[in-house]
Amino acid sequence: MVRSFRYNENDDLSMQSGLVAYGRGPLRLDGLTGSTYSVASRGDVDEGDDIVFVVRRSGGLLSSGEVQFQIKSGSAKIGDDFIIEEGYHTLKFPALSDSTINVQEEEVTISTVDDHDIEIDESLMILLRPSSSLDQISGMTSLAKIKNDDVIAKYSMSFDSTKVEEGTPIVLTINRTDAERSASILLSLKGSSADIDGNTGDVEDIGEMNVDFEVGQSSAIVTLNTIDDDEVEISESFFVRIDSDSKVDQIDKGLQLLEIKDNDDPSEYKILKPDETEEGYLVREDYSGPAYVDFKITRTGGIENPGAVYFWFKSGTAKSDDFAFPGLVGEKHKIEFESGQSETNVVVALLDDQIVEGEEFFYGNIRAYNLEDRVLKGSQKAIIIDNDLPTQYSFVVEKGNSDGTFAESSEFQEDESINLKITRSQSETAGSVRLSLKSATAKAGNDFIIPSFEDVEFAEGVDIVNVPIELIDDYSVERDEMFFASLKPNSRTDLVDRSRQKILIQDDDTAASYTLSAIPFVLDADGNLEEGTEVGGGGEASVDEGNTVRFKITRSGGNLAAPGQVRFRTMSGSAKDPRDFAGVDKQVIDFPAGVDVIYKDVVTEGDFKVERDETFSAVIRAVGKQDQILNRQQYVRIIDNDEPATFSISADQSEVEEGGDVTLTISKNGGEGRTSSVVVSTSNDVAKSGKDYEKTILQLDFDPDSGNQKTITIPTLDDQKVESSNESFYVNIKSAEAQDSVDSDNSRVKVSILDNDSAAQFSITASQNLNDNGEVVVDESDSIVFTVTKTGGQGRTSVALVSTSNGSAKAGRDFTKMKTVPVAFEYDPESNETSQTQTITIQTADDEEIEGGSDPGENFFVNIETADSADSISGDSRLDVKIVDDDEPAEFSVSSNVTEVNEGEDIVLTVTKNGGDGRNSAVLLTTSNGSAEWGRDYQKEKEEFIFIPGDVETQTFTIQTVDDEIIENDSNSIEDFYIKLKTLQPEDSVTGGDLKLTIKDDDKPAEFSITADSGNTDGSNFVVDEAGSIVFTITKTGGEGRTSSVLVATKNKNARSGSDFEGVQSEFEFAEDVVSQTFTIATNADEEIEGGESSGETFSLKIKPRDPSDTITGQSTRQVTIVDDDEPAEYSVSVSSDNLDQDDNFVVDEASSIVFTITKTGGEGRTSSLFIRTKNSSASSGSDFVGKKTTLEFPEDITSQTFTVVTNPDEEIEGGDDSEEKFVLNLKVLDENDKITGGKSREVAIVDDDEPAVFSISASKSELEEGENVVVTITKTGGEGRQSSVNVRTKNGSAKSGSDYLSLDPVTLLFEPADTTKAITIQTKADEEIEGQNDSGENFFFDIKPIDISDSVSGQSRLQLTIKDPIADSSSDVVADS
Repeated sequence: MVRSFRYNENDDLSMQSGLVAYGRGPLRLDGLTGSTYSVASRGDVDEGDDIVFVVRRSGGLLSSGEVQFQIKSGSAKIGDDFIIEEGYHTLKFPALSDSTINVQEEEVTISTVDDHDIEIDESLMILLRPSSSLDQISGMTSLAKIKNDDVIAKYSMSFDSTKVEEGTPIVLTINRTDAERSASILLSLKGSSADIDGNTGDVEDIGEMNVDFEVGQSSAIVTLNTIDDDEVEISESFFVRIDSDSKVDQIDKGLQLLEIKDNDDPSEYKILKPDETEEGYLVREDYSGPAYVDFKITRTGGIENPGAVYFWFKSGTAKSDDFAFPGLVGEKHKIEFESGQSETNVVVALLDDQIVEGEEFFYGNIRAYNLEDRVLKGSQKAIIIDNDLPTQYSFVVEKGNSDGTFAESSEFQEDESINLKITRSQSETAGSVRLSLKSATAKAGNDFIIPSFEDVEFAEGVDIVNVPIELIDDYSVERDEMFFASLKPNSRTDLVDRSRQKILIQDDDTAASYTLSAIPFVLDADGNLEEGTEVGGGGEASVDEGNTVRFKITRSGGNLAAPGQVRFRTMSGSAKDPRDFAGVDKQVIDFPAGVDVIYKDVVTEGDFKVERDETFSAVIRAVGKQDQILNRQQYVRIIDNDEPATFSISADQSEVEEGGDVTLTISKNGGEGRTSSVVVSTSNDVAKSGKDYEKTILQLDFDPDSGNQKTITIPTLDDQKVESSNESFYVNIKSAEAQDSVDSDNSRVKVSILDNDSAAQFSITASQNLNDNGEVVVDESDSIVFTVTKTGGQGRTSVALVSTSNGSAKAGRDFTKMKTVPVAFEYDPESNETSQTQTITIQTADDEEIEGGSDPGENFFVNIETADSADSISGDSRLDVKIVDDDEPAEFSVSSNVTEVNEGEDIVLTVTKNGGDGRNSAVLLTTSNGSAEWGRDYQKEKEEFIFIPGDVETQTFTIQTVDDEIIENDSNSIEDFYIKLKTLQPEDSVTGGDLKLTIKDDDKPAEFSITADSGNTDGSNFVVDEAGSIVFTITKTGGEGRTSSVLVATKNKNARSGSDFEGVQSEFEFAEDVVSQTFTIATNADEEIEGGESSGETFSLKIKPRDPSDTITGQSTRQVTIVDDDEPAEYSVSVSSDNLDQDDNFVVDEASSIVFTITKTGGEGRTSSLFIRTKNSSASSGSDFVGKKTTLEFPEDITSQTFTVVTNPDEEIEGGDDSEEKFVLNLKVLDENDKITGGKSREVAIVDDDEPAVFSISASKSELEEGENVVVTITKTGGEGRQSSVNVRTKNGSAKSGSDYLSLDPVTLLFEPADTTKAITIQTKADEEIEGQNDSGENFFFDIKPIDISDSVSGQSRLQLTIKDPIADSSSDVVADS
């Protein structure tokens, strides 16, 4: 009876009656004989048909049976070529009742996959294995082949026309050679010069269209719609491409270039110059609103069609905040013309600001939207006339009076208030001015407070703002100090009068003196603490350790009714903070008003350290700069009161048995009355801590009540290690504190430990696996038992270490790896055995590898060693184990049906195996590039072939060559590559070497050339007018049968892409039947002068074939010259005759202005610019004149412009003998082609109107009595109209300041323009000393010195004043009488 089972991917194996998922059946336990199974294929099948394997069973048919099978991939793969789950499956046979039947059959049916891949015939294999140990397999495997039934389909394109007028559709037909299956081809369009867009482009976009073919359909038609637009343009082109993702499809000529011809006429545009317009608001019958500029744009030609230009602004002196238009300055806007429209207007509203500014301008520009249109006039200048007046600011410094009014003043007491009264000339609008307070000798934050704001705001209608300035009334003694207030305009058009003024702060404080002393605390007769004797004036105070010292700080002089401050700190000497005393870090001591003494207590530390007496100090420093310190530093000595201790160590016994304890005694001598400590520690000798004894480190504290001896116990450790001799260690002591010591003869004790262990001896054998030569051998897949024997080592646990190591056999692959395994023989106190054994088993592996070379076998080692170095090994410490092998190698070779093919033909390779019976073997076939390359010239890269025992001895596969369009480099138009075999097991081999295969080429190169119209040709180069265009034609010859491409790119030289011309960087693809293509480059109109003497700029045009096999006829790089039509401008500067001296130099009065006129000649047809900048010489911008830095732009019709430089009034005397300062006016052209006549730099002299002041001094008397005052008068002549200052001071002669007269520190006297004299009174002092016996008097001096070097002193700058001593006079009379 025959039963058939079909397997497909939708089957539920668990429900099949005959074919179920893998699970080994039970072994035969019924006593019956087993069955014999074999398998055979019913033959090869086509893709999509079923493969049938017949499994035959004989013997034991009266009982049910089962056998397991597995389907294994060969060149056919599971899932891709056939359907079945991986792994073993069970095929069941029912029991028969008819004993006359000798053979029973069942079928295994496998579904194959009908794909569309072009491939070689592929094979798979069935493999049987028994389910019962009683069953046998006589025919284990069988092969079946899946035959390929697919052919390659070739696709191509044809068109009703490849050149059409815009608006005409193009009909495309896609043809194919094989129509036996459905297919899909991808169709796409790619723009060259034509745009692919259904709304605004030249061709309707089809995206990536799938063109579907039904079974039997050999062609498909697609219509491509071109768009009839109204734009003037050159002929444009685009590409049509077909492609396929299928491996069985082939594209023949899959790319075609199509051309669209234009049918529109060009237009010419120009922009007209607008009228000058004043900013503001217009009120007319027909319009009310902001003033505006009207740009009119006209066009001629092509009016019947819509048109467009780009319009944009370019800033001149007017910026985007001066006019309003949608978008940004520089942003292009598309201005459209309807059909029939010849002009349009662009209206720009002007913004009426309140900023004072000169005449301003900006530009309106146009550019053709379509490349074929032209612009005759592309730029016009619009002029804005300003309608605002400047504002002038000034201020005065005022002092507040008691009645609430203010009076102008420049000198203030510390406690007085300041008001800055700021005024302005214009109040119609809001405004602001910058206020700045700048420190001089007076500092912001210390002497005055800067307002929180910088800008002083004026509301509309307000012309006066008062700003209060707060002065800080401190207690510091200091000189009079000053700072400056100044104004600076926030608007560049505003002016400031009297921009800077000086403010003087007069001090009202006197100096104080501070003294430091120390008061130590001592014990009185009753043991109580009390204050001791105060020590100061540089003496040293003494205090006992632990007591307090009180520091006294005394204040005298100065204003005691005011608070005071002094800095206090302690400083370590030999006594250290905080170890010996509680120090005080830097601290400011505050004296409240009326307090003249402050105390600071410092506590010393009472320790138990024996040390020398130690010292520290306290220091005070003045906080106020004028305060004085009379005793800056006070020293204190700390008296010590401690004594040292001495320690020693001893042991009860010097030897101890392993596991016993040792007792030690530590003794102290001295150190009474204080706690002292000693550190006890162990250290290794031969014995090691943690292994032979317990490591010990501890501190013993001896306090006054604990006695002078302490004991400690140290345990030793009982190990099971055999030592070579007795071991010892040390117990050491060390004092914990430096002042204590250790008895040098009793500072360490040596302790010996007595050992009680014996050694063991190990050996290893494998006696049951010895051969006749005494070698240890084992068959592949068998296990081997090793015996480990121990003798000796009684009384302790001993361990042997057993491990494996690789020889030619490798752990994990040939035998089970055994890392180091401890074999422990435990100590049994009740056993008297002298010998013990243990066994270890190692398993070997059965593989299919060939090992051992000429001696078929591999070896590994079993090693033994002791864990304890005291134990030893008897006999061999390493056993050499040999594994007997049973495998043989295979030999592979490869051959080909042909060695030379044409492009597109296939090559069939055959791989043959010899030998290697009884084992799986595999070989890897790879391709290796020669002149042919994988992926480009052929398709197969590598393939792995597995040969199973009982399978075929040969396998084949096909390599496809590629029919490309590439010109190969070989001189014979052929390419080659190689076939290589590599075994995947090192024991297998390859014969015959590499196989060389050759592919013949059938492609021809193309030759390209580039030309232009005769009007644009100059010899071998090209020319084009500025604002014109040039059409280039690329021509191809040759290159039949293939698509070729050429790269076209422009490169800047002195002409720049974007500004001078529209650069090109494109690739032009030439299908087989396309022989020429055109493209256009447009040039741009500008106002720059280019090209030097040749009146032109150049760029280069380069063409390069994409394929290096293609060539260029003539030059590959050609120069294109843009002919320029602009000319340079010349500039000169002049002033009115009033501003010229007799030598025609430029001059201007102080506090006046000078008008410069810039004249331009030439420069027709373009806008040119001149950069103007003033530069400091002896005159400084800001203080002497208002600097100028601007760019004057000259449109085509402007020949002259003016600008003004204003000079500032000051009170300084400048210019030396010439009474003038100078600045420089620099001119610079912004275009290097323009020129300046008459010099690029001109010096301008500012004539000064200030004169110097002359000072003189006189005294009310030159000789005066002690206690009498003298008045010194300083007189100023000249210096009208300006402030001037002089420094005055006194200087010691034989008379000394402080004791003989009150000195006058350097003081600055400020003379306002109306001041002519100032007086100073100097007071002398009366004393009881006799002075001046030789000349009956002492003298001192009074000096003056002008602040401004332009001012001077008339006569003497120093007065000598003499103080007469009345006591000296009377003493002289007595001597004379006697």
